[in-house]
Amino acid sequence: MSKVGAAILVLSAVAYLWTPSYKTALFGLTPGAILGGLAAYLTLLQVFAKSRLTFIPEFRRLLAVSMGLLAWAALVYGFYGAYPAAFRRILQIILGISVSCSVYMFVRSSKRVTIFIFVLLAAGTISALVGIGQFYVGGPFIDLWAALVRPPEERLSLARVLVPGLAPTSILLGYQLTTLLPLAVALLFSRPMFINRILKGLVVLISMTMMFALVLSGSRSAIGSAFFGIAFVVLLLRRRASRWGPWLVIGLTFGILLYILVGVFYQPARFLLLEEDLSVAVRPSLALTALQYAFFHPFGTGIFRPTEEEYVILQFDPRVAAHIGTLTPHNQFLNILVYYGFPGLVMLIAFYWLLFRTLRKSWQVAVQNQDAYNYKWMVGGLIGAFLAYLINSMFHNAGPFVGDWFHWFVIGLVFSVHRLLLSLSPAFYKRFSLDQSFHWSKGGQ
Repeated sequence: MSKVGAAILVLSAVAYLWTPSYKTALFGLTPGAILGGLAAYLTLLQVFAKSRLTFIPEFRRLLAVSMGLLAWAALVYGFYGAYPAAFRRILQIILGISVSCSVYMFVRSSKRVTIFIFVLLAAGTISALVGIGQFYVGGPFIDLWAALVRPPEERLSLARVLVPGLAPTSILLGYQLTTLLPLAVALLFSRPMFINRILKGLVVLISMTMMFALVLSGSRSAIGSAFFGIAFVVLLLRRRASRWGPWLVIGLTFGILLYILVGVFYQPARFLLLEEDLSVAVRPSLALTALQYAFFHPFGTGIFRPTEEEYVILQFDPRVAAHIGTLTPHNQFLNILVYYGFPGLVMLIAFYWLLFRTLRKSWQVAVQNQDAYNYKWMVGGLIGAFLAYLINSMFHNAGPFVGDWFHWFVIGLVFSVHRLLLSLSPAFYKRFSLDQSFHWSKGGQ
């Protein structure tokens, strides 16, 4: 059942990347969601088939915070009655948490982790190739996307300018590629890549294809954050560093320089002349309006519909004033703040703190244990992927608790890899037996 569950899990991730729109789904359930639900069901069967299920402490804590945020979101939606959209949002969060548990359950070896990452990269590359076709060919590639997503008519004309690939929008394509690119670059530092030049060349080609499609998507924050994530991965894996601060600064500088280079050769007006762009001009006012809205509604409202009295406009601009009431804050953390209030924001911060704390521990184990050499690229790639994702989400709406349940696949990988790393250390088993783990037993044993 473990192999079947892992296969279904991989197919669920691929289906999400290729057929993501609920408009083309059965009863609003996409193929990815259906397969993800099936993987979660198999996970439950595994739980009840075993007399003992073990969770590492780090994953247990993350699940507790996630369930707390889910419960709070349900209370907020229940009080304000923001349905049916609220019902779909709650189901997305439940599905995401279930997917992370399924990854933890079924991806139980370094071989499966590697295969999982390879399949995600292949699926992302195909979506990127479709995006490149949309830009240079148009016709059949845009028609394919339109058949899968069924976008509004006004978005069809943009598909050849800001390419979406097989994602619903160019922004979501940016989310996906900015997560996958650091993993692809990290894969170049794995042991097989030093042996097989053909495989190394293939990964280089995959990385270049996804980067090119990312540039064509026009998502500036995704491009910049992907550059930063890649630079950080390279610096992290090429040199042993116990102090992250200097490498973080170097990676950020490198990413900024590469972003400017892209802007010089491709759409300078969009990438470099930011003060003339409405989407840039409106964001400071959106952020301040979101903060003021949160102080008026400290426990959240489930939606973001500020009144004119709650608007904060930095400068008079009729375009900005017209858009304040129609847009969400374009920041994952501010979205959580206005939707679920300050309690939700605190839990989201705790969620990411636990996530990066686990990654830091994984890196320390991978560096200190010679037997964990093959895991270094996995941990480095995951660190770069989450840094890039987090930076990108500072400028857009999606997040693991705001519509992006695909991100939970990568979250699950973090704890699968962490468990594998800890199992290599003899001291781990001693700590593990001293009441640092969570056990589920039949009959309350």
